[in-house]
Parts: sequence; structure tokens; C-alpha cells
Amino acid sequence: MLTARFNNSCCSPTPRSAPGRASAHNLSALMESMFSGVTPGATARTFPAINVVEDADNFHVEAELPGFTIDDLDISLTDNLLTIAGERKLDVPAGSEVLRRERPAGKFSRTLKVAVEVDAQHVAAKLKDGILTVTLPKAPQVKPRKISVTPA
Repeated sequence: MLTARFNNSCCSPTPRSAPGRASAHNLSALMESMFSGVTPGATARTFPAINVVEDADNFHVEAELPGFTIDDLDISLTDNLLTIAGERKLDVPAGSEVLRRERPAGKFSRTLKVAVEVDAQHVAAKLKDGILTVTLPKAPQVKPRKISVTPA
């Protein structure tokens, strides 16, 4: 299971139509943040929303970051911890007053523990249409390989 490999159970979505499940999910996320090896508080946050996809050669971490630019983001991989951090500034023109604010502003950070070895030298990130994709190539020893059976 991908989330197990990344040791981040917070990434499974909770249906909005199930309020009781949301409370259980929040409690689970709190317990995970208290007892996991991930940066404190990282699992309790839900911004940005993240999906992790695996193919034969890579892990792809996709984060929803609408309105962000490359300059707003800081991505790092240190000691098997992938951190996506950034800041959205609240731009309010001089002489204006915010009457309602639903779009989050401020700093954020999400950290995922990568539980398998990746090729850190070839990690790449791209931002397109508000989706950040971080590609983590699997280390050669992690990739599955076919073993031929020969007759005895």
C-alpha cells in the first residue's frame, strides 16, 4: 500500500457527507502526529491535499497548490523526509479591508516519510495548473526485477 510506504495515513480523504467519520479521522490524525516519526504536526495538517502514486520506476507525489508560483515553494528531501513548504501572502490593496476570507494564507509545510530508498540525485519537481508533482525515482535495488528460473 502506498500510504504505508510513505508512512502517512493522513492522506486518505474523509467524505464530507460523513461527519462522524471526520471526527474519527481527526482523532486518528492527532494520534498519528503524536506517535509517528514525521515532523511534529505534519500529519495533522491537511493543506495541501496530497496524492501519492507509484509506477514501476517512480513515486509521484501530487499536491494541490492553486495560485502558487515556483517562487512561493520550497521542496526538500532530507533523511528520507520529503517536505513541501511554502507561503501564500494575503494581498490586500492599501485602503482596503478584508470582509470575508475563505482562501488560506500564510505558511504551510507537509512532510512525508519515504520508507523506501529513492534516487535522491534524480528527484524532480514541476508545477503546472496548480498541481505540484514531485517525482521520486526508486533506487535500483528497490525496483522489482524478474528472476528467471532455470532447469536443475
